[in-house]
Amino acid sequence: TDGSGAIGDYTLAELKTLDAAAKHPSREFGVQRIPTLQEVYDFIQGKVQINLEIKTDAAGKRYDGIEQKVIDLLRRNRAEAYTVLSSFNFPTLTAVQALAPNVRAHAIVSKEYFAQKDSTDPALLAADVHALGLAWVAVNKAFVTPALVQTLQSQGITVHGWVINEPAEMWAMADMGVDRITTDRPDILLPAYRQGRAPAAPE
Repeated sequence: TDGSGAIGDYTLAELKTLDAAAKHPSREFGVQRIPTLQEVYDFIQGKVQINLEIKTDAAGKRYDGIEQKVIDLLRRNRAEAYTVLSSFNFPTLTAVQALAPNVRAHAIVSKEYFAQKDSTDPALLAADVHALGLAWVAVNKAFVTPALVQTLQSQGITVHGWVINEPAEMWAMADMGVDRITTDRPDILLPAYRQGRAPAAPE
């Protein structure tokens, strides 16, 4: 946006004065205001699936009652069937599972997770995912390997790679059999995917 600082230091009315497209390179979208989650659901109206990440504050602390508030909003909008909840924070995912076991959810893991484990053994990650009652994990691309994909998928776990912004990365994920990816650049990856890979040059 054209603002600065922590969101928690602003009122909603103040946030609504900011332009969320202010730093977009093309400036083709004009002024875009920050929507509330309710406004997002009003706009989507069930036409697409939404992946909603529940975050912690800058210190890694959970916001009081946020999981209940999100679940209540989903239910008011009858959006459980087309919403996926995700988080880096495992206690958040445990709370979500307890409040709404019918809502799909997945864990997100990055270097901090593997550093805490002091291991990149896929079996440890699979055990944690199962302990959460989940069958889906999003893994930072730096830690996605053929062994990780094979191990997790063999245990019924969907493997999701992030953040994939280059065609070469996309094809590498495809070669490893990754089920899903997150990207900031669908404008680049979708045309590349539809075009397909050029055949390898003869040696």
